[in-house]
Amino acid sequence: MQRPAILLLLLLAGAAPQEPSLRDRIDAAVEALKIRDASVGIVVYSVQAGQAVYARNERTPLLLASNTKLLTTSAALARLGAGFRFRTSIGLLGDDLHVFAGGDPNISGRFHGDDPVAIFKEWAAKLRAAGVAKAGNLVLHTGIFDDVHLQPGWKDYDLWWWWSAPFGALSLNDNCVDLRVEPGDEGEPLRVKLAPDTDYVTLVNQAKTSAKPKRAFGFTRAPGTNTVTLRGEAASRGTYWVAVHDPTVYFGTVLKETLARSGIAVT
Repeated sequence: MQRPAILLLLLLAGAAPQEPSLRDRIDAAVEALKIRDASVGIVVYSVQAGQAVYARNERTPLLLASNTKLLTTSAALARLGAGFRFRTSIGLLGDDLHVFAGGDPNISGRFHGDDPVAIFKEWAAKLRAAGVAKAGNLVLHTGIFDDVHLQPGWKDYDLWWWWSAPFGALSLNDNCVDLRVEPGDEGEPLRVKLAPDTDYVTLVNQAKTSAKPKRAFGFTRAPGTNTVTLRGEAASRGTYWVAVHDPTVYFGTVLKETLARSGIAVT
């Protein structure tokens, strides 16, 4: 009577361990994150099967935050293709200088030695080479986008933070101005430089230099203006990004200033 039992045990011992299911593996991965005070929502959809093969809190409304970039990039690749290039055109029509916006999000110093107006300088050089020394009006064409420049969900946030910067058909330096801060002598105001260097932003510098700061350094921008106020104390240098108000006028103002520095007057 014992032989069948022994045989059964041998068969069970020799059986290959079962592979964890997709659900088990995803559940284990989520548990390993040890997320506290947060919610997780997941959907894994099979195009071949035409249905979800894994779902967890799939109907719970959540803020996507930076995960939105994944969806945006995927949509852009699918719709525009990997070889797509944003094009911003500039040229004279009569005496006026026209800029036709293409929605380019990367007119900045990101690939130009951290010089936010490097591309503007290239435009100025080409205009000078073409014999242009002055222009009448600077005309900005932004019709490729609508008139919405701010994500509606940001209305309850402080809109001077870089991550809540407005957007537009013409964008410069991620629609932010850089505050490059350096300490001075003890008790003296912090030294602050703007990049780009522009009159579009007004600085009110109430921040002081202190080897042992007692008040945290910070800044604000008055709503609907480009007046930036610095407060507190700091002991070291740093770079901070302030979102501007009205990205189109910001773009045009800095372009006009850059052209003037290159010898091209916009009258």
